[in-house]
Order: sequence, then structure tokens, then C-alpha cells
Amino acid sequence: MLDLSENPLKCSVPKAIGELRKLGILNLGSTQLNGSIPAELGKCKNLKSVMLSCNALSGSLPEQLSELPILIFAAKKN
Repeated sequence: MLDLSENPLKCSVPKAIGELRKLGILNLGSTQLNGSIPAELGKCKNLKSVMLSCNALSGSLPEQLSELPILIFAAKKN
């Protein structure tokens, strides 16, 4: 689990997040993230929950995410 929610990161989602191969839960909600969701997130094959709500993200979801066993994906208010 990686929970950085409600911290003012004010950056884009780092591509290096894809190196966290065993990551199961990712919560980056309300962190003032911008830019797009990197395709590298698709390398996290164990992701079950992704929370990216209340940021300034743009663009479409990477195709790689459709291959993951994600049960919860929240990205409202972006």
C-alpha cells in the first residue's frame, strides 16, 4: 500500500511508480497531481485499488490499466 493522500505533492505521477511491482493499493487522492497517468502504472500487476480523485490530471487512461485486476478505480474531480 502506498497512501500519500492529502499531501501537496504538486507534481505529475512519476513514471517510476511502475517499479513498485507488488503494489496492491495506491492512494494519491487530493495531492494536487497534474499531467497524465503514466502507462508505467500498468506494470504494477497486483493493483487492486487506485484512488486519484481531486487532482488536476488530464488525458485518457493508459491501455495497460485494462489488463490489471483493479477492483476499485476512483478518479473523479480531475
